[in-house]
Amino acid sequence: SVKAGHKWHDLDADGVWDEGEPPLEGWTIQAWQGETLVASTTTATDGSYSFSLEPGSYTIREVCGEGWLQSAPAPTDGCGSGVYDVTLGSGQIEPDNDFGNYQLASGSGSKFHDLDADGVWDEGEPGLENWTIRVTGTDGMGNAVDVSTTTDANGDYSVQLTPGTYTMAEECPVNGWMQSLPTPTNGCGSGVYDVTLTSGQVADGYDFGNYEMGMETGHKWHDLDADGVWEAGEPPLEGWTIQAWQGETLVASTTTAADGSYSFSLEPGSYTIRE
Repeated sequence: SVKAGHKWHDLDADGVWDEGEPPLEGWTIQAWQGETLVASTTTATDGSYSFSLEPGSYTIREVCGEGWLQSAPAPTDGCGSGVYDVTLGSGQIEPDNDFGNYQLASGSGSKFHDLDADGVWDEGEPGLENWTIRVTGTDGMGNAVDVSTTTDANGDYSVQLTPGTYTMAEECPVNGWMQSLPTPTNGCGSGVYDVTLTSGQVADGYDFGNYEMGMETGHKWHDLDADGVWEAGEPPLEGWTIQAWQGETLVASTTTAADGSYSFSLEPGSYTIRE
């Protein structure tokens, strides 16, 4: 009787030998009867293997290399735990007992304090520690994935994932942080990375830049003696318009309060403040 199959690198970890996925050569395949190893062989250049066995019942299993996982015959995190239990009759040929394997992928990046809010990690801008990065999506076997990690003292993070399609997002505190990368937006956390990871892929550069708004404040008063100094007895001026400009663009406008005060919450940058 002949028992045969193939072993391949399942790049998308879906348990199907898709076009373009390469065979795996030199892997050990074994035939067991109970606790007895009956035969052992290695896969050929095209990933194929075969046994010539006496009629009987056998368990066919793979011997796994370090860091490999299994997608076929049984999707499992335990490489080698999926087997074929077969009963062979005289002269029987049983092909297509295939083994699919993959490695975990990794997605990584950094989170930094974008002091000038330009979306670029400039020299001197520090990493942001203990921010949560959340990864959601679906792996190649159709399982929902929802995992998270936190940035280290340098702002770096990394997460290992089964090959699949994912969204990588930051989780923002409630104390007024904004986002400059991956998309400049006033909505911190709304800019994400949509990624597809394959077996063994090391994908880097999924960075998040964040900043806080700056505050510009002042007062307006009636300078009774026109000396440029706000002296006791000189009243504030309420209801006057104060504007913030960048070049020829009006960025913000407000009016003075009863005590003459005004304030702007502005993105980091250069401004002209005028009445």
